[in-house]
Amino acid sequence: MTLNFSAMNEEATESTSASMHDSNHDNNNNKKKNKRNPNKRGGWPKKKKAKGPGGGNIPPHKPVWASESEVVEVEPNGGSFANADMRQKFGVTLPSIESLGHVRTEDGENDDGEDNGKIPKRKVAMLLGFLGTNYSGMQINTGQNTLQAQLELGVYKAGLLLPSNFGFPNKYGFNNSARTDKGVHSCAQVCTMKVLVPEDNLEKARERINEQLPDDIQILDMVKVPKSFNARTQRDKVRYQYMLPSFSLLDADELRTIFDEVTGQDECLNRKGKSGSLSTEEIKTIREKLRQYRVSKETLSGLRSSLGRYEGTHYFHNYTSKLASGDASTQRFIHSFTVQDPFVDQHGIEWVNTHVVGQSFLLHQIRKMISMAIDVARGKATKEIQEESFTERYMNINVAPAQGLFLDMSYYDRFNSRPNASDPLDWHSNEKSESVQRWKDFKENKVQPHIMDEEEEQGNFIGYLFNQEYHIDCTKYRSTLEKAISRIRSESEDS
Repeated sequence: MTLNFSAMNEEATESTSASMHDSNHDNNNNKKKNKRNPNKRGGWPKKKKAKGPGGGNIPPHKPVWASESEVVEVEPNGGSFANADMRQKFGVTLPSIESLGHVRTEDGENDDGEDNGKIPKRKVAMLLGFLGTNYSGMQINTGQNTLQAQLELGVYKAGLLLPSNFGFPNKYGFNNSARTDKGVHSCAQVCTMKVLVPEDNLEKARERINEQLPDDIQILDMVKVPKSFNARTQRDKVRYQYMLPSFSLLDADELRTIFDEVTGQDECLNRKGKSGSLSTEEIKTIREKLRQYRVSKETLSGLRSSLGRYEGTHYFHNYTSKLASGDASTQRFIHSFTVQDPFVDQHGIEWVNTHVVGQSFLLHQIRKMISMAIDVARGKATKEIQEESFTERYMNINVAPAQGLFLDMSYYDRFNSRPNASDPLDWHSNEKSESVQRWKDFKENKVQPHIMDEEEEQGNFIGYLFNQEYHIDCTKYRSTLEKAISRIRSESEDS
């Protein structure tokens, strides 16, 4: 069989070579079991025909085991719009390759072989701003409308991604600095990929891609980076902002009184733990009662103290999911967790901005930290309970709404300080630079107003507080505190 070296990759080559070696060795030694028997699991790769990308727009790809006489197409990534099923599901139409007349290979040839001038391919870092409401997170995922899929589509439609690379992220070296959850926004996501850059002009390339992106996604800056650059591993730290309406800090007893007045206490207690179980009219009535609330200095000071307890190194197994208390990956370092002065939005609701800076964060960690801090500030939990949450004991901590969270800034100080560094990845030092101005504009005129308008329309924080009061079992809070007091007393008596 003749191997198709044009489509070969290192992983497939190593796998095939190992299989052939094992098979020959087993024929000479019958005492050993043939682990690479082609008729058993783990044997030779099965030859099967795939549907292909569909529509005839994307060139087919051959796997390593395809013979010259057997054409076998490989599907693009199931979460890419190069995949026919994705296009059908979300109603996406691709332009024909012929219409992308500015697309050239790195050798300067277009599809008809005519040499029309070389367009260089560059590895670039993109500062990405987006509203996450309409997307299922950042990372490409089969059958889901993700931000990575939309970015890839935009680059392709701009003519800056080769058709043979469309749908195959490994071919254009994609990686990103943070894996934002569904519904989370950003004005500082950093993505890297190899793109064609007409006239070697990054600004023109950025503008061309932005023309093809939805209104809620925008490339704020584009910087050339070395081939070895990795947006995630070379990031030093990251800053997230969490916005919460100040009525989230209302005393637990006062808040419960308002819920009882609007819904009726008996009916309230009978509702079983579904998020957002309040009706639209109930949310509207409760919102009007909370609209004039203004947080006191004492309560705001309590929130600052609660968030300040996260600073330093702690074990955060209670602030994520599916990780045990002894898992080393749950140990994280928080540089700072600060609170800004409150402000009132155009709807008359007072908001409090918080900023957390850390090296990296676990799944749901920030939203759980916010939830615990809110409960301590409004008297539903105590600082002893919060401190106990860092120990090996399990504690049930709710997740604050995703709608208040967004990625605010990514830092690459060590990368910028390397010898012979060229263009830095710095979007915070020079406030007069065009990229910083674009970042600031997207944050102040896109992300923050969207969060405030979304709360006015949907009442996500009201639904969250309702579930905190009536549907979240807080006995684990109390039992944890009782255990802590008992342990302290026992240790005191022993000493």
